[in-house]
Amino acid sequence: MAEEESTLTKPQQDEQSIAPKGMPLWQISVGGALWKWLSGGAALGSLVTVINTTDLPKIALGAAAGGALSGGGAIVYAFADPVGKRAKKAAGAAGNKTVEVIDWSAEQLWAKATKVETKYCLAQAEECEGYRPEGVRQYPGLGKPMLRDVFVPLLLIGQGRQAGYGCDVDEALGSALRHDNLDIWQLLKRARKHKEFRRIAVLAHGGFGKTTLLRHVAYTFGRGEQGRYGMQERVPILLLLRQYKQQFAQDVIPGLPELLQTLHLPSLGRAAELPLPQTWAKDLLESGRAIVMLDGFDELNPQDRTQSAQWLNRQMKRYSNCIFIVTSRPKAFNAQPVNEQLDVSLAMWVRDFGQEEQGCFIEKWYRCQERIAAGEPKETAATKREALREAKRLMQQIFERPELGALAINPLLLNMIVTFHRLRPWGPLPVLRSGLYREICQLQIVDRPEARSMETVLPGVDTLGMLQKLALEMMQRGVERISRQDLQSLITGYLQADGEQPIDVGRWIEDVVNVTEMLVDQGEEYDFAHLTFQEYLAAAEIQRVQKASLLYDQLSIDRWKMVILYYAGLVRNPSDLVQRLLLVGNTALATECLREAKRLEPAVVAQIEALDQQVSNDRYKQLQALLKAGNWEAADRETFQVMLQVAGQEERGFLLPSDFTNFPCDDLQAIDKLWVDSSSGHFGFSVQKEIWADCGSPMDIGKEWNDFCDRVGWQASGKYLNYSDLWMDPYLSPVGELP
Repeated sequence: MAEEESTLTKPQQDEQSIAPKGMPLWQISVGGALWKWLSGGAALGSLVTVINTTDLPKIALGAAAGGALSGGGAIVYAFADPVGKRAKKAAGAAGNKTVEVIDWSAEQLWAKATKVETKYCLAQAEECEGYRPEGVRQYPGLGKPMLRDVFVPLLLIGQGRQAGYGCDVDEALGSALRHDNLDIWQLLKRARKHKEFRRIAVLAHGGFGKTTLLRHVAYTFGRGEQGRYGMQERVPILLLLRQYKQQFAQDVIPGLPELLQTLHLPSLGRAAELPLPQTWAKDLLESGRAIVMLDGFDELNPQDRTQSAQWLNRQMKRYSNCIFIVTSRPKAFNAQPVNEQLDVSLAMWVRDFGQEEQGCFIEKWYRCQERIAAGEPKETAATKREALREAKRLMQQIFERPELGALAINPLLLNMIVTFHRLRPWGPLPVLRSGLYREICQLQIVDRPEARSMETVLPGVDTLGMLQKLALEMMQRGVERISRQDLQSLITGYLQADGEQPIDVGRWIEDVVNVTEMLVDQGEEYDFAHLTFQEYLAAAEIQRVQKASLLYDQLSIDRWKMVILYYAGLVRNPSDLVQRLLLVGNTALATECLREAKRLEPAVVAQIEALDQQVSNDRYKQLQALLKAGNWEAADRETFQVMLQVAGQEERGFLLPSDFTNFPCDDLQAIDKLWVDSSSGHFGFSVQKEIWADCGSPMDIGKEWNDFCDRVGWQASGKYLNYSDLWMDPYLSPVGELP
C-alpha cells in the first residue's frame, strides 16, 4: 500500500487507509461513496430508527454496498441473515470478493450510522480524563485536576532504529531524532506514510509519565481532538498490561481481537453496554484504524515477557496498518535475547523534565487547585493571581536548590513535591528522594486517616511497619503482586510477631486500599500504588531492623537498585555499603549512593569524601591502562562508557545536552588529564577546547563548527568521516582528534 500512496488522491487515500487488506480500489470507492451518502440528511436518521427498532440485521447497510457491486443479486438475503451468510450462498464462489466488501461495509456503515463507535471512543476517553498519577493519591484539601488541564508534553529522544526495517526515515525526522525536542505527536503524524512510526516503544524509569502520556493520547483521540496535532481519526485502545497478567501467563495467549472484545470492552463501563458487533475488534484491527497502546511491558511477570514479546510481534505484524505504542522500563525491554525482543522500529526515551516543563506543570497544577478550592467552575482573576503566587514561591525553591531540582526532573517526584508544598506550606521541602518518600508515606498512611476522621482499624496497629515488612517480603520474593490469601496470612503473622491486639485483617486490608491508597486491589491480588513505594518501604524496613546484610547479596541485581539507593539516603553513613559495591565492581551504583548521601553530618563528610576519591580512582583504572598501552580506539570507547557512568546514564546509553551541562567538573578534568598526559598533549578535551575557541566557539552547526571539525579531523571536504576512517594515532592524527 505504501507504494501506491503517492498516486492516490487524498479521498482515495482516506478510504484505503480503513479498508481490508487486498480490497481493490474500485470496491473501496463505491463503498466509500455509499458511506458518504448514508452519513448525511434525513435518510440517515430514518435508517438508524429502523435499525434500532426492528430485528432487521445491521448487515443491511452493507448489502446496499454489495448490491452496487454485484448488480443486486444477493441484496434481499442480507436483510434476513446476519453477516451476509445467505448472500454468500446466493452469490456462490464467484461472489466471494463481493461478499467480503458486503461484510466490511456492513460493520463499518452500521457502526457509523448508529454512532456506537463514537460512543466507544468517548468511553475510552472518560477512563483517561482524570489526572491520576500512579503513586500519588488524593488527599483531603486537594482537588482532582483533569488531565487536559495539567498535562505537560513529554519530550522524547530516539535511541535509534532497530534492525529489520528497510524503509528510510524521511530526512527531516532523521535529523530530528538526533535531537531531544520531539513529542509523541511529531512521531504519530508520520505513521500514515512510514511504517516505522507504527511501532513505537516509549522507555523510561519509574515515575517519568509513561502511563500519563498514553492516557493523554487515548483521551485526545477519544474526544476527536487529534486534528490539532495534524492527525486523522483513529480509534484509541489503551491496555494496562498489568491487568492482563493472567492471560499473558497462559501457554496460549488469546489473540488481540479476543482480548479487546471479551476483556477490554467490559472494563470501560458504559462501553460494555454498547451494541458493538461480535467482530468489531477484529474488523477494527484489520481495517488499520486503531491506535493500540500497551502500557507497562515491564509489569508482566519476568518469566512471561519473552512469550509476550513474541505474541505482540505477531499482533503488530498481522495488523500492520494500526499504530502500536508500548511503554516499558528499559531493563525489561532489553532483557530478552535480540531475536526475541519486541520488534519495534523506534525506541524513544522520555527526557527528564527541564525547568521549563517543571514551571509549566507547577503553574497549571496550582491554577487548578485554586479554582477548585474556590468552588469556581472557571478560573477567576483572584484564583489565578493566588495560584501564580504559590507556584512562583515553589518554583523559586526548586530553581535555587539543586538537590530539589534533581528530584523535580521526575514527573512523579515533582507531583509529590507540589502535593507536599500545598498541604504543608509552612514546612521545608525534603532535599533527598528518600526524605520525600518518607514524608509522602507519613501523609498517606498516618496523617490522611486522621484528617478524614474515619472509623478505621488503621490507628490501632503499626500500619506503616506492616507495609514495610510486606514490601521487603515482596522484594525478596521478586514479585510486585500478591494474592489476597497470601496477604492476609502475612499480615496475621506480623501482628502475632509484634504482639499486637488481634484485628479484622480483611478490614485492615480494605482500609489500606480505600483510605491510605498505598495498596491497590487488582481483583484477587494486590500491589503497591507504585513500584517505587514498594522499593522505598523495603529500604525503610532494612534500615529499621538495621540489617544491611540483607542487601549485600543483591548488590548486582538490577531490581534491587532503587532499594539500595533509598537505603543509602536513609542511613546516617552509607560508607560500608559503598565499600561493598566497590568490591563487587559496581562503581556506577556506588557513585549514585554517594549522591544520595551528600547531605550528611559533618562527622562523616571526610569519610565520604575519601570514599568518593576511591570510587573515582576505581572508575578510571581501565581507561588509564588502555591509554598507557596506546590502545587509543579502545580508550576512546571506554571514555564514553565512563562518562555515561558519571552521568548515571549507563542504561540509557547516550548523553543529552542537559547531561553535559551538569557533568561534574572534577571528572571532566580527570578524564582530560589522562588523555593529555598519555598523548603528550596531542589528545584531550582541553586540547580540543583551544581549537574550538580559535574557530569562534561555535554553539551550533555552521561554518565555524565545520572549521573546527576540519581542524580536528572529523570532517574532510565538508563531509563527516566514518569512525573507522579516523587515524587514532598521535603520530598520524590531527591535533585534538580524540577523544
